[in-house]
Amino acid sequence: MTAACSSGKRNMTPEQALQELMQGNARFVSAAPARIASPETRVIDGQAPFAAILGCSDARVPLELIFNRGFNDLFVVRVAGNIIGPNELASLQYAALHLRVPLILVLGHTFCGAITAALAPKEERTKEPAAIQRLLRQIDPAIAQVDASVPLAERVAGAVTANAQRIVKRLKSERTLQSLVQDEKLLIAGAVYDLHSGRVTLLAE
Repeated sequence: MTAACSSGKRNMTPEQALQELMQGNARFVSAAPARIASPETRVIDGQAPFAAILGCSDARVPLELIFNRGFNDLFVVRVAGNIIGPNELASLQYAALHLRVPLILVLGHTFCGAITAALAPKEERTKEPAAIQRLLRQIDPAIAQVDASVPLAERVAGAVTANAQRIVKRLKSERTLQSLVQDEKLLIAGAVYDLHSGRVTLLAE
């Protein structure tokens, strides 16, 4: 990875970075996106993203598109179920410490396949390869927070929210990130993307 370069984006506060993301999503939802990519922006000497996003690998959630952003705007980490393992954590720490992004957004989404798979009966989960089973076990703490008596669709929705909120809480407890949050240099927030509306909704802590 390349060291960050100077840019007007680097002067954003955490709150301004979050506002910039949400304004981009509003443009996406309204089907009035700005033109944010040009040949001149494709070759850049250094990275200067204004936000890092931990999102799901789901092909229906292209992060730069739903936030109407382009080259060098977002530092994106994607993994099924937007879980946080050692590699994902290291990537986000890099973004915060070396690229000095003022915002980390943990983004879940409706109808998440990984969450749905984690909610499957035990006998079905054990048929999956070992690596997939390990991934699903990382979602189990979120599932434990959901009422098992409600319909599956409600359980999926509840677990998506719980999963994002749990990961936000974990990131805030990481020592290297915690100090940046305390110094008001970094904001860590959670949100959910709705596949139907295209809208991103911020989550309460």
